[in-house]
Amino acid sequence: MKKTEARDSLLQNPREEACTMAVYPNVERMLKRMSVQLNYKEGVLTAKLTGEIDHHSAREMREAIDSTAQKLKPYCLRLDFSQVPFMDSSGVGLILGRVRLCGFWRGRVVLCGLSANLNKMVELAGISSVAVIERRAG
Repeated sequence: MKKTEARDSLLQNPREEACTMAVYPNVERMLKRMSVQLNYKEGVLTAKLTGEIDHHSAREMREAIDSTAQKLKPYCLRLDFSQVPFMDSSGVGLILGRVRLCGFWRGRVVLCGLSANLNKMVELAGISSVAVIERRAG
């Protein structure tokens, strides 16, 4: 049984949850997949990210953001991390890839809503030299 089939089975048959969790321990994490809400207004594409960013969720996020950004070519791509509790190195790669993508049409990337932990990771990765980081007031 593939992971997607396990997820579908879990959604359709809640009684099989214990069995599915034992056989596919990552299925719970799969169900908590990252989601992205995109909003475009006056040349600014805002991607509101929700959930954990890891190697599983980063791919879906990248595809959603890239397909929209390539069509609209915004002068500013805002990545809103206010609903992101955790991010691993895949998140850093996601940010750097969007900086590169927006660079093709001379756009810029702005990061906002970073928690203290995410801000530290972004600073250590040197992202502040290639993207704007919006600081929280206070």
